[in-house]
Amino acid sequence: MKRSRRIGQIRDLAQRREDELLRTAARLRAALREEEARLAQLQRYRSEYDAQFHELGRRGLQAAMATDFLDFMARLDAAIRAQSGRVQAARAAHAAALEHWRTGHRRTASLDKLADRVRREELQLQEHRAQSESDEAAAGRVRLRDELP
Repeated sequence: MKRSRRIGQIRDLAQRREDELLRTAARLRAALREEEARLAQLQRYRSEYDAQFHELGRRGLQAAMATDFLDFMARLDAAIRAQSGRVQAARAAHAAALEHWRTGHRRTASLDKLADRVRREELQLQEHRAQSESDEAAAGRVRLRDELP
């Protein structure tokens, strides 16, 4: 098996690995967007409840109702902090996946360059051999011609 073919097979494996890494990065990007959307939704809820709390406070809110509102908003704040943590984790996972893909992409690109160089070398060798065979054949014809009376 020619060296270029062996390198081509390795390059194909690297390309498949790179493609898988890219699919993983895309899945993690989608997961990050979902986590960010959940965080935004919780923040909207918090903002809406805060506005509602202030509106009710202006109209005169009973102490028990105010306590319930504040407890609920404290739970929302805790949920927002937890969701922010999930967003940060998803962001870190996505960044790591992108870096893995970049590494795989560089490897594939290097193998592409190596494969091109090896193919050029093989072609030059083949051309050199063909030229040598042509030269030998021409030299043989000259010898035959010189040997004729």
